[in-house]
Amino acid sequence: MNLVLITLTAPDGVITATEIDAQMLTDILWANVVAGDRIEHISVQAGMCQNSYTAALFLLPACPGRHVSGKALAETAARVCRTAIATSPTLNGWTASADLVGLLSGD
Repeated sequence: MNLVLITLTAPDGVITATEIDAQMLTDILWANVVAGDRIEHISVQAGMCQNSYTAALFLLPACPGRHVSGKALAETAARVCRTAIATSPTLNGWTASADLVGLLSGD
């Protein structure tokens, strides 16, 4: 299983307890996953800054005999996050920090 971490950041002053929480953000991300993404699990927790969350996306390993690079896995996770931002009015103005994407691999 492969883990990709992405920081999602709201515009200043957007996040309040009644507007969005980790579970709502998790649901929005799941709504933007397609079967080919090979995402097995998504977990979202409050980030280090008041207006951010850290999304952990767990991706299934490649099919036997087929290697998928860490870069491709990170791009898949980032695409799901960018699509969620682009299609959800709740996430209007949010960003997915590609420079904060990390990858842990365990085959």
